[in-house]
Formats: sequence, structure tokens, C-alpha cells
Amino acid sequence: MKNLSFSKCIFAGCMLLLLTSAAFGQGAASVSQAGASEVRGVVADFYADKTAVMKGDIVKFYNLSTGDPTFFLWNIPGATPSVSYSREPRVQYHTGGVYDVTLFISNLHSRDTLIKTGYITVTDPQAGLPPGWAYPQTITQHAIAVPLAANPRLLEIPIDSGDYIGVFYTDEAGGLKCGGAMCWNGTQSTAVTAQGNNPLTPMKDGFYTGEVFTWKIYSQQSQEEHIAKAQYDQLLPMKQFFVPNGLSAVLDLYAGVTYALNLPAGWSAISSPVMPWNNQMQELLAPVIDQVEWLTDGANVYAPGHNLATLTEWEPIAYFIKMNADATLPVKGDLIEQPLVVLHPGWNLMPLPVTEAVAVNTLLQQYPGKIKIIQEVAGMKLCWREKNISTLTHLLPGKGYRVFATEDFMISF
Repeated sequence: MKNLSFSKCIFAGCMLLLLTSAAFGQGAASVSQAGASEVRGVVADFYADKTAVMKGDIVKFYNLSTGDPTFFLWNIPGATPSVSYSREPRVQYHTGGVYDVTLFISNLHSRDTLIKTGYITVTDPQAGLPPGWAYPQTITQHAIAVPLAANPRLLEIPIDSGDYIGVFYTDEAGGLKCGGAMCWNGTQSTAVTAQGNNPLTPMKDGFYTGEVFTWKIYSQQSQEEHIAKAQYDQLLPMKQFFVPNGLSAVLDLYAGVTYALNLPAGWSAISSPVMPWNNQMQELLAPVIDQVEWLTDGANVYAPGHNLATLTEWEPIAYFIKMNADATLPVKGDLIEQPLVVLHPGWNLMPLPVTEAVAVNTLLQQYPGKIKIIQEVAGMKLCWREKNISTLTHLLPGKGYRVFATEDFMISF
């Protein structure tokens, strides 16, 4: 009986051991399966802090990859560096264009690659600049806002989308060099960034501190550039001159004006407050060439109907002219700033290079005793104080007048 009981105990113990082993084996299998289910493949993903940049801009890439990658390889054409093993690289783009970005990742268990095609667009701000408008970028800059309200104009006509606006500095030789430019799109306000001179380079390549901005407007249609005039926002302390890290704004920006010069039939004397951009007489007078019979400065003549052309260029003086009919000549150019007229003793043909009428009494008071007689060229009006004749009270723009001076002197209008 004892042996039988002992045998039963041994059997029961063996069965318990088998059951325990079986249970342990099932548990181990479950753990192993659970561990295998947690090992997943890596998945590459990323984004950039900006995808539309200017040449020279820095871009930061952020890693969104999953699956615990331990190895990163970036291929970033067009940038420096173009290859990176960083988890989140920073690069700089130097050349305009549209570029792909590729990220390869891996760990001990898997690998993955993501290619974003045409992901980064780099704009070269100097691409398409007018001839001679290229400029170096330096470490000191001055921003000049050009709002839509400034209404950039060429000959009083708003410039077209695609035209250029630039600021220019004076180089060592006295010439004008571009120090910053932008393309006008006509739909939004923008700014021109003026570049300061780099003291580490041997030649002047930007603005000196305190140097005044010279503006130009370039027309794509005519393929011509013209000096422009700017009116600045006086509320900003930095206005028309360069200051490192400075800020200015223009309220008005224009290049040139068009002056309507009235030419009456018959003989008269004319002048203009505008110096034409194209001062070649034949081209300037082309709109009224059929009405012009004679034009002379007293020594030279332009008479298209008689094939006489000893007078070839328009100067800021007065001319005698004979027209066979009334006409209006558009003179396109720049207003004459601070116009000066020199008179000599005796009779002079005096221009009136201003846009507003001038009172004769005011002129005589400014230059007492120096003007004896002022007379219309075609008409009966004159001012001769010695004879108490004052039928000429105002001098009109676009006209020329006979003036008798008592000495050499200069009139400043």
C-alpha cells in the first residue's frame, strides 16, 4: 500500500511538472509573438521650414520619420551642403531653380527612402535684371519700402508689371552703379534693399553711410532706363540716404514728365521747362514735322521743307519758330531743376524754363535796374517802365521773350 501510494505521488508530481512546463511554454510563445509584433519598418518623412526661398536663403529640414531610424542620409541638390547625415540639417541655397529633396533612413531591421520632387523653389532676385544692374550682396543693408500708393511712373504713366526699380551709388570713377533693385509687379507693395559698401573689398561695391540714393526706372517695353525722382516719408528718420540696417519709404516715385508745348500758327518764340530725353531735333519735332516751316536760334536753322538742318539738337534756350498751322508738341523728358538764364547787355531772346506764369513786376523787383524792356515776340504787349507802358503783366510758360538788359547778369527762376 505504501509503495502504491508512493507511486501515485510520483505520478501526480510528474503530471504537475508537465502541466507547469506546458503552461510555461505557452506563455513564452505568447511573449515571443508579442515582441515580434512590435518590430515595425521605418518610414521616412520630413518637411522644410520654407519651400519658396530666395537665392542665399537658409532652409531648415525637420524630420518626421517613424520606426526609430538610426541612420539618415539627405541628398539636397542646389544647396550647401548638398549631402548631409544629420537628423535635421540646415542648408543654404545659392542657385535659382526648382530642386528635389531625398531622405534615406534605416535601422538594424529596415530602411526607407522618400523623394519630394520639385520641393524647393529658389528664386534668383537678380535673374532678368536689366543690363548693368547686377549688384553684389553685402553684409550691411538698408530697406526702402515702395508701396503701391507710391505709383511708380514713367512719363506720368504707371510702369508696367515686369519693369524694374533700382537704387544707384556713385563709384570711384564718378559713374552710377546699381546697389539694389526689384521687379515691379503692380499688384502689391514691395521694397528695394540697398547694399552697403563692403570695406573688405578693394573696390567700392555699395553705398557709403550717408550716401544719397539715386533712383532709376527701367522699361521692358522700350529697353531704356531713366533717372527717377523720389519723395520720401518724412516720418521716418532715415530718408534719402543710406544707413546700415536703416529703413526708409517713398511716397512718390516717377521718371520724366510730358510737357505739352503749344505752337501757334505764324511766327512766335518758344522754350520748354522740360529737357527732352531725345534732343535730336528731327526726332523731337517728328509729331509736328508737317506743320513746322522754320525753327532758328538766330544762327542755325531747321527747316524740313527746305532740307535745311544746321540746327540739329534742342537746347534749353528760346527759339524763333514759324508754323503753318496750330499744333501741340509733346516734350518728353526731365523738368529743368533750378533753371538759370544768362542775359547780356542789349537785346536777348529769353526762354521761360518754368511750368508756371511769372509776374513781370516780381521779376523786375528781383533784379532792379537790370531789365529795361520785356516784349512779346509775336504780339503788341510789352513792359517799359521808363515810358510807363505795362501792357505785358505775366510771362507764360513755353514762350520766349525779347528782353533788353542793362548789364550781364543771371536770372534764377
